[in-house]
Amino acid sequence: MKMDQYFASLARKFSDLNPGGICDMLEQRVESCDEAGKTFVCSYPVRKWMVNANSFLHGGITAAMFDQAMGVLSMYCAKGRETPTIDIRVSFCRPVPGNTRLFIRSRILGVGNTLIQTAADAYLEGEPDVIVASGCAAYHIIHNKANRQEARNAIQETGEDRS
Repeated sequence: MKMDQYFASLARKFSDLNPGGICDMLEQRVESCDEAGKTFVCSYPVRKWMVNANSFLHGGITAAMFDQAMGVLSMYCAKGRETPTIDIRVSFCRPVPGNTRLFIRSRILGVGNTLIQTAADAYLEGEPDVIVASGCAAYHIIHNKANRQEARNAIQETGEDRS
């Protein structure tokens, strides 16, 4: 399955599992992806319910957007296995006003046998060089007996040291 198709199917899966949940509420839109570069760009509308008393995007909502953007990329790199977040950090550089569109550019820093490390930066529509927030996260790859051998085979095929 192509990368963009995977992200679309994953959004449907999350929506089916938890209709009206946070994934639906954030309204992630796939903008672009690069399988070779292991990068993913998505965007989110900044709705009224997402802003704080100063009419800027709430930090917790920003962190949820980062987690979703980097998390779906980690799941893709883990070949669909679950990848719960074990660490996430978000640095806020500039306020994000309401009624705008926030873009998040995610990338894979490293893929190991049990851990995926990601990084991302966010910008407003039309201003890709002005970073408003940046973040990084680590995701744990859930293995069961059936897919442990598959992971070992993938390591051998690519020649990558994933430890």
